[in-house]
Amino acid sequence: ARCPFQYFSAQVLKLEPARERPGAELPARALGELCHAILSRCYRHWRDEGWPQQAMSDAARQAGIGDATEAVFAEYAGKHGAGYPLLWRIAKDVMAALVTAAAAADEQEFRASGFRPEAFEVDAAGSLESVGGPELKGIRVRGRLDRVDRRETPPGLRVVDYKYRHGNTMKDEDKNLVVSAVRGYRLQPPLYAAMLPKGIESGGTPVLPPESVEFVFLAPRWENPVERASFDPSVWAETAGRTIAQTVRTLIEGIRSGQYFVLPDGYCDHCEFAAACRRFHGPTWWRAHTAPAARRLRHLRK
Repeated sequence: ARCPFQYFSAQVLKLEPARERPGAELPARALGELCHAILSRCYRHWRDEGWPQQAMSDAARQAGIGDATEAVFAEYAGKHGAGYPLLWRIAKDVMAALVTAAAAADEQEFRASGFRPEAFEVDAAGSLESVGGPELKGIRVRGRLDRVDRRETPPGLRVVDYKYRHGNTMKDEDKNLVVSAVRGYRLQPPLYAAMLPKGIESGGTPVLPPESVEFVFLAPRWENPVERASFDPSVWAETAGRTIAQTVRTLIEGIRSGQYFVLPDGYCDHCEFAAACRRFHGPTWWRAHTAPAARRLRHLRK
């Protein structure tokens, strides 16, 4: 939906950038993976200790976060190196503060909703026909969920996906997940809503479809470093759900027919495959701009 040529390069040809842009700081993708790993390590341990049902002292929380941060960063350094010592130390402090804020927000949210972290890195699978109707027959989806929360009374499951953000403000496409799905920017929420997580049955009770899908944004530079956006699976039964289904069909048809044209926009300045792209070639740009398939994708964005 963003750029078919970028999809072609990354997902079809499996290309990797020949050169990465050098930088003093850890790249945003690495910071997101580190934050995710620290959260998973802490939450698994705290869950076994009875958290969040049982309160945890500040000292115990900080000790757990500190130990997890040191272990995760040591693993990263063993594979990629640590870089400049001062920036390395700052990155540790930022991640520890971010995980502290996330844990406090989840503890408060548990008291309000009753959902507690249950499982992490959970495989899930489903069918789009179950939510999108017969026009999506045969289209199966599968993935790995960052986290699955459980509520005992009434029984319910919730899918949580972490999103690390390095910018200064929250983008509009992150605030409204339904509109973002219609435009093809954020398809994870509706697809997760069509999946059933595996291996988290409780007492023989069959696994329930997720009651909601939540993005938890972890952004150290935002005014509130932990923000949430929710997608209700009932949207699939509404007018917006039919529009999302049409978006999915449009993208699948483009993949099946091999429509991997360039679609220039602001993201081109940060694209890893810009060196292989012919967006500055006049005839190539014109053909992509006037092609009906390109017009359909541009229309989705509106």
